[in-house]
Parts: sequence; structure tokens; C-alpha cells
Amino acid sequence: MTALVRDRRTGGLTQLPDPDGCVSESGSGGQCEDGKALRGAASVTVSPDGRNAYVASLVSDAVAAFARDRSGALNQLPGWTDVSGATLAG
Repeated sequence: MTALVRDRRTGGLTQLPDPDGCVSESGSGGQCEDGKALRGAASVTVSPDGRNAYVASLVSDAVAAFARDRSGALNQLPGWTDVSGATLAG
């Protein structure tokens, strides 16, 4: 998953610098933050207040939750939810 910030004046998007600029299941060799429950990520949504992002992952069969800080960087929240609604440790 890529973390972008929008320039409010121009509307342009810029990826945050490594490793804050992305989150991946493997961490991509240190280029990204290491995440869980992201295999087969298919959809991302941001909460209305912009504080959280949620990723639905088909292969992981889960929804991963992230907090967004002021810079736009994503920090995965502890645990994730599989499609049955069970919260899993993580």
C-alpha cells in the first residue's frame, strides 16, 4: 500500500519517503514498513475524519486497520479482523 500526501494548492500527489511511503506484507527489503494481513489487498478506504485507513485483503481474508499521522504515514493498529469478524492477534 502506498502512502501519498496531497498538495492542497495544486492537488498534486507525492509519495512519502521510504519507509513511510508504503506498507507491504514483507516490508519489501526495508523499503516499506512491514505490515500484516495485506496479501491480495483489493480495496482501501479512509475514515471520514481522515485518521484511519482500512485495507480489505482477499488472500489474507482480512481487513487491516491503520492510523494515519499528521504527515500521512500509516501505522498498523494491533490485530486485524478476518472476514468472520474475529479479531486476530498481530
